[in-house]
Amino acid sequence: MNLMEYPREDYSISHFARANSYELAGRELYLVMDSGLDYILTIDEEKCSWHIKGESAKQAPYMCFKADDTTFFLSFDVSDLENHTYVLDFEQRLVTQLICRKGVHPVNPHIMERVFTFGAIRMLGYKLPYKRHTFSAEHLGTTVQWRWSPQLFTRHAYLESDWYRITWEDEGAAAEDFDETNEMLPSTDEHAKYIKIKENMFLFSLTEETEERMLGDLQHFRCDNLTLLQNYDRMMQVGRGVGDVQRSGEAGYRHIFVPLAAFGSPVELPEAFLNARNPFTV
Repeated sequence: MNLMEYPREDYSISHFARANSYELAGRELYLVMDSGLDYILTIDEEKCSWHIKGESAKQAPYMCFKADDTTFFLSFDVSDLENHTYVLDFEQRLVTQLICRKGVHPVNPHIMERVFTFGAIRMLGYKLPYKRHTFSAEHLGTTVQWRWSPQLFTRHAYLESDWYRITWEDEGAAAEDFDETNEMLPSTDEHAKYIKIKENMFLFSLTEETEERMLGDLQHFRCDNLTLLQNYDRMMQVGRGVGDVQRSGEAGYRHIFVPLAAFGSPVELPEAFLNARNPFTV
């Protein structure tokens, strides 16, 4: 089959989503976090059990993807209001934890809280490493074209330490995939965080908070968080999206927890776009 003519191209952003990795099944991981809390993860082929040392365990189905041979992206929902994500870096014996929570904002329940915590993986026979993953500005000022399916690609500009910007072609799958409400925004800049995992590998996390604050009930998606582990040696990224989406043909919203993956190539954006006097130029 010619994959460029794959009949399910409408699956767009999830088209290249990876099959779950089960390489961690059968392992118990002891995570020493800088918050002072030690987390124990026990993983089998269906569920991940987790608990803070001294507390009772809980379990949930999980997603697990590999960014390279020794780095894993593990994510699971605690509930429809809370998601836990871990970058498990066995090469350096380091871990980054991201906890996303809905319903904590006193005015808008869709606005999602993000809490990052760094730590280390305790391994028998090794001292705990002093080094940590860390927030980074190393690849700011770059742009990447990410292809989500044979027909859908977007361009991301990593411009500032807390923001990113997305663009797409006026015609094609991306233009059809983004709601018309995007044209109502002063820009497509959104809150983002960049964490360096290792050389040429970053954890990129964005929350659609600007869109949520400006458009509210006009949106199809509500303040979703997209977190992706980017490998710039292999020019690919894997991760997940979590948040709320309108129910099809019904009132109200439903929770979503979906796998994501894309392949990338560096691109050049027009100088007029990158250096516009108005920073909100679309």
